[in-house]
Amino acid sequence: MAYDPTGKARTKIYGNYGRFYDNVFASFVDFLNTDGYTVSYDYYFTTSMSGGTGVVAEYDYAADGSLQSPFKDSWTVGFEHELPASVRLGISTTRWEGKNQMRTTLLDDLWLLPPGVQLDPMATAAILLDTHGQSDYSDIKLSVRKPFSHRFEMVGSYTRARVRGDSSVDFGFENRADARSLDFTRLDYDRPDVFNLSAFGNLPWGLEAT
Repeated sequence: MAYDPTGKARTKIYGNYGRFYDNVFASFVDFLNTDGYTVSYDYYFTTSMSGGTGVVAEYDYAADGSLQSPFKDSWTVGFEHELPASVRLGISTTRWEGKNQMRTTLLDDLWLLPPGVQLDPMATAAILLDTHGQSDYSDIKLSVRKPFSHRFEMVGSYTRARVRGDSSVDFGFENRADARSLDFTRLDYDRPDVFNLSAFGNLPWGLEAT
């Protein structure tokens, strides 16, 4: 939606909203057993950097409840105004919130196992999969547009943004026993400062080049 408050085609107030669904990332758990829920394996690690004795832990993978389709609700609002020499300055902000995001939790204390989750009786630890995770994104963007002719235009922008999730990486292990690990943190692909410069040109036969 866009609105011209002056009626002179020099000022624009605009906004949009959308909901975007994703898949459940089933390939992340495609090694699951034919029962569709659990599988176990032996995991070996040393207890010290000096070559201590190996420890064997049998992890069982389990789904904590039904897995839902992840989705994001996104909205943008902005303002643009034309100055002399056909220079257009704009400012906008965008935010999206992700729900039903995939989470993976490593439990080496089975007393913390949620009620109703069934594990292999031989398991000594668990990796839980659920879609109770969240994520969000927010930014503020400054832009300038300058047409040099009816065939050529340049656009420059600066965006200050932040992307957060339940863990610093997608599918990163959480520790439910430590409340600090359940706080939002910046995702590893967060890019807080982005500069962009684009050029648009109209070519013959109705073609456009960017």
